[in-house]
Amino acid sequence: MTLYGCQLWLSLSDSDILALGRAPRYCVKLAQRLPIRIPCDICTDIAGFPSVCAEIDYRKLLVLHRLCNTDSNRYVKRLFNITLESYCQDSEECSGFIPDIVSILRRYDLHEHFLTLSNVLYPAKISGNLL
Repeated sequence: MTLYGCQLWLSLSDSDILALGRAPRYCVKLAQRLPIRIPCDICTDIAGFPSVCAEIDYRKLLVLHRLCNTDSNRYVKRLFNITLESYCQDSEECSGFIPDIVSILRRYDLHEHFLTLSNVLYPAKISGNLL
């Protein structure tokens, strides 16, 4: 799929996701010589392709993994820590990468890992009911 830079896309609507997945689904149907009217879920399952939403989530989680494992002396890690601290202090006002990651973690029932990360970095500023 051509989802170059999708790690930076924030808050995609359902119509955005539908539009992004339309072309790959059509190509899969043609490649498998399936009728055009066959349900999209069937053709992508047969081909073994993840949904567009799952692929974008996967790539965003890879970025989170890389950020968490980056050396703490690097500028990008310091920026990530500042952004994470800002989110931890006032999650209602924060927008961007961190709230997007939190919503992905909630979707896959992984938000406990975010709480663990936040508690390690900022133990006094996080409560269990933040998420």
